[in-house]
Amino acid sequence: MSDNDPFLSTGVNINPSDPVIYVVYKQGYYGHGIHGIDPDKGNAIEMAKHAARRDKDSHHSYDVYPIPIGKLPVQSADPMTDYGWMNAEPVFSVNQDGVISE
Repeated sequence: MSDNDPFLSTGVNINPSDPVIYVVYKQGYYGHGIHGIDPDKGNAIEMAKHAARRDKDSHHSYDVYPIPIGKLPVQSADPMTDYGWMNAEPVFSVNQDGVISE
């Protein structure tokens, strides 16, 4: 792969000019997948809050991640912990007990 790969991002950092969507990703002892997608950060946060209120297990969190459209994340050095864009810190995280981080 060349250094000029047009689909590759620079690490988990997102260029401010990149168009993004926001995904709500359910986490527990392991990842549970994407539970919502929205182009608006505020709507994605509201979806995460709603999903957390409905969840029966308090150890699950609903994390909001920005995902740039048309870009791939740089792979983690350890393939066992390569979670794509979820290698970054979420922009918002909530569980049944309330907001974990903003």
